[in-house]
Amino acid sequence: MTVTVSTSQAPESLPTPARQDRLPVRALVGLFLAGFVSILTGCLPAGLLPKMSETLGTSVSLTGQTVTLYALATALGAIPLARATATWRRKHVLQLALAVVAVTNALTALSGDYTLTMVLRFVTDLLSSVGMAARTGRVLFTFGVTSVLGVLGVGAHIDRHLRGLTVGSTVLFGAGVLVLGAPSGAPVLVYAAVAGWGFAFGGSPSLFVGAAIDATRDAADVAQSITITVFSASIAAGSLLGGLLLAGPGTASLTWAALALLVAAAATVIGGRRHAFPPNG
Repeated sequence: MTVTVSTSQAPESLPTPARQDRLPVRALVGLFLAGFVSILTGCLPAGLLPKMSETLGTSVSLTGQTVTLYALATALGAIPLARATATWRRKHVLQLALAVVAVTNALTALSGDYTLTMVLRFVTDLLSSVGMAARTGRVLFTFGVTSVLGVLGVGAHIDRHLRGLTVGSTVLFGAGVLVLGAPSGAPVLVYAAVAGWGFAFGGSPSLFVGAAIDATRDAADVAQSITITVFSASIAAGSLLGGLLLAGPGTASLTWAALALLVAAAATVIGGRRHAFPPNG
């Protein structure tokens, strides 16, 4: 018996052009929320250091090392975990990571012991990569909102203006830090500086990952893992240095140390015209 297949109709399994052009909204929302939870878990202690130090019975600078541990765990785990789960479905990897983060976050919230909290933070972050409290909350809210706006702005223009966006965000970041370091203390200037800082910082991971992909092409997967490792290691080093400066020279030294690093970063970006940040990007 022979079976004939009509060629006048397209196979049902082939997607229509309209379906191909549709964005996977549900998947993108899921990835957005997963990224949000990951970053929030890592950075939330920065806004709660005084309260956390009271609960754990440690100094503010020592409690701040929870952020250092977050970045260190991400730096150590990014490449090995990427290789270990290379054959897994990405959905399953994400689900497992979120489940572990949920459990360890709950245990961290119940913990009153510094050592246990640090261990839980390390496990959590390994799988992700006061009197001024009211005002601090508004400042952090400003930072959060402008960071989201920065992500949206970079996402809309990164393909055509990678170099310009990277140079601009670095300069904007530096300007914000410079204003924060000035002895003014005017609330309007503080909010403006934090807004610029948030806008510049929000899109920076996308910019540097995009630059790494452009520079490496076929080795893009490896480049992304290395970029995340370096990014996280830098956060760890910055958190450690910040704790030392906070316990030593004081708060004012933080802004000037950050400004010096931003000047070096701006010089590197501006000079990287050949591969990572070409003039036509």
